[in-house]
Amino acid sequence: MAKQRVIRMYNHEVFFQLTKRNFLVFTRNKMRMFFTLMVPIIILIIYILFLRSLELSSIREAINSIEGGKEIPDSTLLVLMDSWFLSGNVALCSISISLQTNNLIINDKENGINRDFASAPIHKTVVTFSYMFFNFLITLILSFAFVLVTFIFLACMNEFYLTALDVLIIFGVLAFIVLNASAFTTLICSFIDTDATLASVIAIVSACLGFLIGSFMPLCLMPKVMQDIVFFIPGTHATALMRFAYLQTPLAKFGSDFDASQLAILTNQVGYNLIFYTRDMLAPVELAVDPTLQGGTAIIPAIQSAVVGGSTLIFGGLNFFSRKNTVRTNIK
Repeated sequence: MAKQRVIRMYNHEVFFQLTKRNFLVFTRNKMRMFFTLMVPIIILIIYILFLRSLELSSIREAINSIEGGKEIPDSTLLVLMDSWFLSGNVALCSISISLQTNNLIINDKENGINRDFASAPIHKTVVTFSYMFFNFLITLILSFAFVLVTFIFLACMNEFYLTALDVLIIFGVLAFIVLNASAFTTLICSFIDTDATLASVIAIVSACLGFLIGSFMPLCLMPKVMQDIVFFIPGTHATALMRFAYLQTPLAKFGSDFDASQLAILTNQVGYNLIFYTRDMLAPVELAVDPTLQGGTAIIPAIQSAVVGGSTLIFGGLNFFSRKNTVRTNIK
């Protein structure tokens, strides 16, 4: 019994020291941290320069085209649209930053450092979860910094209507989805052995993920087949949760400016509720029509939280079974 207690304490100490080591090695390179954070900032700049006016035109047409609906001023639509896009970008950056942070795992494999871990009396599980926890810490810090950037943007545009409780909810949701992203990306990178392969994965993910999880466009505008596929991606539910955190107070404040059908579109087709359609695969989705009348079922934030939490546990378990891949080195 005493021996088991000593081993358990030893594993805790090793876990702490390995996490500390990973954290210090990564943060020592300030330029790497800077460029890791540049991806969401560049997306924000592109949105401001090119996409903002285009998306405003699209949502204006969708909202104001409803028969019997109210005429909504652009200033109100911009408050909701900017919060919608920024929250989606925050959710996306939690995944993209997490993936880039795992560059440390690949470097350890290429430099043979993992060979030292494998030969030492250290459980592979401890090494694997120290990588995952380090990833969680770095991703949370950098994502937190980007959330502050979104707050500054909203304040500069006179669109900051978030309360202190909303800010706490945003940071809570951020920690929740970052944990999910860290577990997922650590699992993916356990099968990657070279920096070149990781760079290719990052390029593919950066190009596609924003569309697949609904960060850049409403999911209802996708083909039916894609809507069903992306519904099973945990990042889609993470994005919806972050949108709920950003949009609940602005929607409550400006809700009286919309009629019931317009508000339903904002919360369902465009907003934070996900709509899972069980209708004919080829049947188109009409943005201005009640989703339930088109075979759609609203997936509310409570269910989204369960999906993200459940997938985090699954990814964590898979990391346990893949621990040999994480610790191995590609030096023969």
